[in-house]
Amino acid sequence: MTNAKTNIILVLVALIAGFLIPTPAKSLLFLIFPLMGLLVFLSMRKLNLTLPTTHEFAVTIELFGVSYFVLSAIYVLLGLAIFEPDIQMGIWLIALMPPAISVIPLSKMLKGDVRESMLAGILSIVVAMLVIPIGAYFFFGENIVLTSLAKVLILGVIIPAGVGIVCRNMKFLDKPTEWIIPVANALIVYILIGANSRVLIDNTNNSYFWAIVGVLFLVKCGFVAWINMQFAKLQSKEEQVDVILFASFKNIGLAAAIAVSAFPDFLPGILIPIAIESIFFGGQLIFVEYLINKTLPILKKRKIKN
Repeated sequence: MTNAKTNIILVLVALIAGFLIPTPAKSLLFLIFPLMGLLVFLSMRKLNLTLPTTHEFAVTIELFGVSYFVLSAIYVLLGLAIFEPDIQMGIWLIALMPPAISVIPLSKMLKGDVRESMLAGILSIVVAMLVIPIGAYFFFGENIVLTSLAKVLILGVIIPAGVGIVCRNMKFLDKPTEWIIPVANALIVYILIGANSRVLIDNTNNSYFWAIVGVLFLVKCGFVAWINMQFAKLQSKEEQVDVILFASFKNIGLAAAIAVSAFPDFLPGILIPIAIESIFFGGQLIFVEYLINKTLPILKKRKIKN
């Protein structure tokens, strides 16, 4: 069974378990950050340490732009269509977030260009140090502390990546990495869904809530499919995988941390769209993997001179 198929099966199991057995997920929330660091560590073990070429730099900027300009703009527009201020704030807070750290290990698992996704991920988080406080003041008139963001950058990316690069010659890690990555990824999906499944249960009869869920899901999946078509003839297969990932996932864990610490007066409403995104994570991951593995193999890989 291929790594991609294994991951889809594990994610499906995690999705179902998150709804059927949600209670343990809340006590496992502390594992999200270590698991993200583990995934980055394993992904960085094969990283090429040479200076980026002109082409790699261009792709890095492209990936950054897809996430931080195009995808963020979609969230801002969606927020304008929401009439409840607390929920609107949650959507706009997601718009200010950098890409999820998980795009880096997912790039490795789905045979993308890990080096370019890593460069774009770090660039996005560094830029987020300015975008989040400025955006929060612009949208909400609030000042926020950058402690959570700095923690993500240092503990979630820089340190695990550095350790992974140092350990890149440890061959005994190659085989375990093949199953650790999909298992860790599925565990993250279970924790996110289990911890937030109560939102869906509590709003079962809320038609406005389900309208928000439906619009978010259709817009996100439609956008990812559109990005896939736009870049089909312009990118290599590896780079197109990264474009799809950066068009799909925002750092909702960081959004939740900032919402709780910086906007306690707007709880729980501000967490509703963040919880919806958490639940979407598993389903969207399956959609992205299906899109990549069913669509990309039929594309002609274009050779690009660096």
